[in-house]
Amino acid sequence: MAANVSSLKRSAVQLWQRDELPREFTWMESLSPRHYRLCLVELHSAIGQAHLTGDWDTVVRLIEDWEATAAIDAAPEVAQKVLARDLEYADYGDPD
Repeated sequence: MAANVSSLKRSAVQLWQRDELPREFTWMESLSPRHYRLCLVELHSAIGQAHLTGDWDTVVRLIEDWEATAAIDAAPEVAQKVLARDLEYADYGDPD
């Protein structure tokens, strides 16, 4: 995603300062409406924490995770396969 922390900070701040998405975040357009809202909430929280702690690695990991979610949202057939596989291998524990 971002080449360095200052670039990440600048792009993240632009999420709330501009009407259009920063170039580094255009993948967010592929998120479902629900995922888009959840992503913004999680990003806001993580960026706030990063400003306090200086730990931007958490933000980078979160962005990578949401980028992967956007890729799945953009390809519903992939999402169906992933969900089917997860259900097939899900361990629901002992029914009793």
